[in-house]
Amino acid sequence: MLTILTVLLAFAGCAPDLTDDQIVKAATAPFDKKAKMGRHDELGQVGKVKVVADYYCSDVCPAYTMRVVHFDVKPGKPCEAAGGLVKTYIVPRGIAAVPEAFCVPKVLVERKL
Repeated sequence: MLTILTVLLAFAGCAPDLTDDQIVKAATAPFDKKAKMGRHDELGQVGKVKVVADYYCSDVCPAYTMRVVHFDVKPGKPCEAAGGLVKTYIVPRGIAAVPEAFCVPKVLVERKL
């Protein structure tokens, strides 16, 4: 019965929030660069905001696949409302790398991840 309730709550958007420790673990855990390149994974939520991981790679794949864990909202006011901070990462694009701003959970900025 408890399992059914857990599943129903998850589908109703009432799943428990990710903790700071879970977010840090998601951002620092080893990953298969070949399997993950180009993916967009939903990790969970904090409040009503999704936490996602995007995996970027360009010309030297999969060796330089990088992961960015962030809130699924735009930088600026939506980020502030979500309780995140804007952080710029250098992400691979084509044969170059460009700065891109993301809305990240505060714990990742505080821990310099």
